[in-house]
Amino acid sequence: MSSPPLKKVTYRKFTWVGNQITDDDMTRLYQIKKARRVPITRLVSTAVKEFIKRTEQEANNVQEG
Repeated sequence: MSSPPLKKVTYRKFTWVGNQITDDDMTRLYQIKKARRVPITRLVSTAVKEFIKRTEQEANNVQEG
């Protein structure tokens, strides 16, 4: 089941490492930011922490297996 097309949203450009985030992903982040009233920087920080945690868990599983 596919998601409905995303409405293009204008948002402030970020000049840090986030410049590698696609327009579609940034649009989704902006929509979450507005819905949850959480700064995009906090959303990205949470995502990075979750990615690191998952990656470390996967690395530990490989080492154990």
